[in-house]
Amino acid sequence: MCAGTVPASGAEALAMLESLMRSLATEDVSGLPAEAAADRLRALERHDAIEAAVRGRLLQVFDAQDGHVADGHRSTRTWLVHSTRVTKGQAAEYQALEALARSHPVLHTALAEGGALSKSEALQVAKWTRAIPDE
Repeated sequence: MCAGTVPASGAEALAMLESLMRSLATEDVSGLPAEAAADRLRALERHDAIEAAVRGRLLQVFDAQDGHVADGHRSTRTWLVHSTRVTKGQAAEYQALEALARSHPVLHTALAEGGALSKSEALQVAKWTRAIPDE
């Protein structure tokens, strides 16, 4: 594995991530043994968990500054659907990630570590604990 360059900013890190993901998407994996494919699938789940934590924090900031209003939308959900071209269901999931970042710091931290919890596990635990009184 190469050491790579440390990105100077979040924007540069996202550009690097996009480039790396594009490289993975175009790689010929037809000759990979099943074990190597399984390792990569597990790695992608870990990265998905970390991405979910980042998405939740970014949406928290975006919402706090009414970013959707500045872009001509009534809600963050409609902004997500129209500006990022996700489905309404995905937008709802993303808003659940935002709520996780805001209201469940322990779950959010575990998600950000990648590997401790998957995105779906973190969201399910948050859903279950919502019914527990604060006392």
